[in-house]
Amino acid sequence: ISCAGLLIAFGLDACLYALTGFNLLLFLCAQTIVVYRCVLSLGGVCALWVFSAVKLASLARHIHDKSAEKAYVWQQDYGNYTLESYEVEGVPFYYPVYGDRTGYDHFPSVPRQVPVLFRGQSVEEGFYPKKQEME
Repeated sequence: ISCAGLLIAFGLDACLYALTGFNLLLFLCAQTIVVYRCVLSLGGVCALWVFSAVKLASLARHIHDKSAEKAYVWQQDYGNYTLESYEVEGVPFYYPVYGDRTGYDHFPSVPRQVPVLFRGQSVEEGFYPKKQEME
């Protein structure tokens, strides 16, 4: 019996019990509560073990497939994108021509050309977008 088949059987039994009040699994266990509880317990534990084994095998296969890639051990480089710049108080800010990616090399960067304010006297203290007044 597969894990999926066992779970489907339990699900169908639960539906039958909810709709009619008839417990098919208890009936198949010859109305013996001890056997019924053993079947439920063993079935649940078996389903859990099979599910865990499938997930572990899937993880092992993923690790094996990806372990040959250089980026699996070392971080891959950031992408290079076409950027334009504008200046705020003598500091160039870079923004992408298309999309919202700027990469790593150009700093400071923003996802689009927006007016910014410095948190302090320089960019080292941070910056934030200037709020636009509602018209």
